[in-house]
Amino acid sequence: MSIFMHSLKCWPTYFQPIRRGDKPFDLRKDDRNYQVDDRVFLREYDPVKEEYTGKGAEFIISYVLRDFPGLEKGYCILGYKKNPYWSAKKADSAIDKKAILWYNYNTKERFWDEQKSIDSNYKPLNFSYQREL
Repeated sequence: MSIFMHSLKCWPTYFQPIRRGDKPFDLRKDDRNYQVDDRVFLREYDPVKEEYTGKGAEFIISYVLRDFPGLEKGYCILGYKKNPYWSAKKADSAIDKKAILWYNYNTKERFWDEQKSIDSNYKPLNFSYQREL
């Protein structure tokens, strides 16, 4: 089974409630073949300033609703659950420093670091595209 990391823009109005857990769902254009257990990395984006704020959050897709009466064709609703390995405080600090999220394919450990290289068990995760975990 392939699990993908999707990097998505999220406006502040919606980002804060999702990050707090008050809004565990999101309406999205269904253009990425979202699947249950895929990861979503939401990056807060200010549409007025047209820039990222430096805040982010990672979730696991728990449900995908498609082809439902009243839901426009080409859109879906994603259900989110918190990723137990995610630390918002560490991530915000790392995003500000343009750090890299390193992933160990053997232990499944991940962490933020500014280092350019780590031992061969760790590979950088790049959020600019979907990445198989």
